[in-house]
Amino acid sequence: MLKLDTRYIGKEDKELIKKVLTHAAEKLSQKEDLEVEISFVGRDAIREINAEERNVDRVTDVLSFPALDGIKGKVLDKKDCPADVNPETGCILLGEIVICRDMVRKQALEYGHSYERELAFLSLHGFLHLMGYDHIEESDRTEMESLAESILRDLEISRDSDDSSDSSACKSDKSSLCESKSDESPEDSSEFPEFSDDDSFDDEDSDSDDFDDDEESPENPVENPARRNLKSGYIAIVGKANAGKSSLLNSIIEQKISIVSPKPQTTRNKILGIFTEGDVQMIFVDTPGSLRVSNKLGDFMARSIVSAVRDVNCILVVIDGHNGIKDDDIELLRKHISGGIPTVAVISKTDISQPEKLMPELAKLNSVEGLESVWAVSAKRNRNVRELREYLKRFMTDDVFYFDEDDVTDRSQRFIVCEIIREKILLALDEEVPHGTGVQLNKMEYDPRRRLWDVDANIIVEKASHKPIIIGKRGQTLKEIGTHARQGIEKLLGCRVYLSLWIKVKEDWRNSDYLLKDIGYDKKEELEE
Repeated sequence: MLKLDTRYIGKEDKELIKKVLTHAAEKLSQKEDLEVEISFVGRDAIREINAEERNVDRVTDVLSFPALDGIKGKVLDKKDCPADVNPETGCILLGEIVICRDMVRKQALEYGHSYERELAFLSLHGFLHLMGYDHIEESDRTEMESLAESILRDLEISRDSDDSSDSSACKSDKSSLCESKSDESPEDSSEFPEFSDDDSFDDEDSDSDDFDDDEESPENPVENPARRNLKSGYIAIVGKANAGKSSLLNSIIEQKISIVSPKPQTTRNKILGIFTEGDVQMIFVDTPGSLRVSNKLGDFMARSIVSAVRDVNCILVVIDGHNGIKDDDIELLRKHISGGIPTVAVISKTDISQPEKLMPELAKLNSVEGLESVWAVSAKRNRNVRELREYLKRFMTDDVFYFDEDDVTDRSQRFIVCEIIREKILLALDEEVPHGTGVQLNKMEYDPRRRLWDVDANIIVEKASHKPIIIGKRGQTLKEIGTHARQGIEKLLGCRVYLSLWIKVKEDWRNSDYLLKDIGYDKKEELEE
């Protein structure tokens, strides 16, 4: 019997992997019950593991961490390795395989065969490493490849290509990852801790069922980008604070990459959202809302707006349809039109706007000369968003793709994790305090033993009086922030998360060059003269 201890793997993928590895074990004449831990992770997660465990800082497709040494060609017997028998299952633990699901899809397209074939190959490749096979020497590589092809041929899993992939970066020596199968969780954090000068919140409650990957394999793979008529370009999204720019971006990209709250100035950085479809790639730049400059953070945000509209193919000026079209909205449109860049007016929040009031407001735009078009949309209900996205393709002129087709943003996961935490702070608090808060990431590490991400972050406030507001009565507000933030981060990473939040008082931090840079605001970006 072969038992799979799987994480974040869909039912169909799990059944395919089990079929392949069970046959492989039979092919190798294994009679004992065997157990293999298999995890599906994203690109950033496998890069982190690869860097930590192998000192190779790059994305790879599969990693193997054998629990047993010197077993190649041997028939395993429980009596020979009692320390490696899982007392709960009675199976010999072979080790762990970590597969990057994004690379499975990517390589299937590159090699011209099915998603199922690539998944079967990578799973088998990892399993053979657990069984002592390697490909460092040419003779070993030939042996391993021949065995793999024989197993897949037995199962009639066709390669559908003359090319073979051997891009797997695996570890042949015994890894510390596999020295213990302990899955101990951190201490229970259900009770809120006592607060000291560095008040904290820990949260780990999680349901791994949320992360099953049941996505189907891609149909009709696209051609190699080098042989296609590619078009790409940049689109700036500008507008007043709380106009709905971030919600629009998330709706266009069909993925949440920019935080959203009812409070103005939620977005502080330019955030790139990337949408690729067929031969077209559109790169959207979400900017902070227009604001008065009152500190260095505000200065940074103002510069972000200016730099975002340089050298773009098109500008979307988002206007809050619920509040009506004001004179300063018209002024903003004319300002961008005067720069010679195609400008499109997007009236947002039409789901909460009364049609009889909205139509006269839209008529005000008739006086704006040079406007390319006007779109009324609802990001919340996805109304007219796809149509707007299709319309914007006409402004794409560059003949290259600037990002990989599976990229949705240029921002690191560390940055987005901080933004998720900040979003939950904004949603939990009502007063001015949230805008005096920042999030500083202390640690973001994947713990292979516990199979989770360990995230440690500071919530920075400007005044000591702000601490009890964020903590709340008996710590409930901070607990709420931590729980919701952890859930959001888990959706982002596709993995369990152990989150620790600490409150730090840093007076006037929004005027500190050091803290601004440390938190993630790039001070190098300056206005052109």
